[in-house]
Amino acid sequence: MLQMLCSINFRLLVVYRFFVLIKSYTNFKQGYILLNCYFLAHQCT
Repeated sequence: MLQMLCSINFRLLVVYRFFVLIKSYTNFKQGYILLNCYFLAHQCT
């Protein structure tokens, strides 16, 4: 069950990371969130 939730969260983070990556060009704070999402995704897997 936890593995399944983790997989869903990972996919959402990947999409969110991509969205934030585009935003990060104009907003440094978004880039910081991108890094947080990256580490969270790696903790999950």
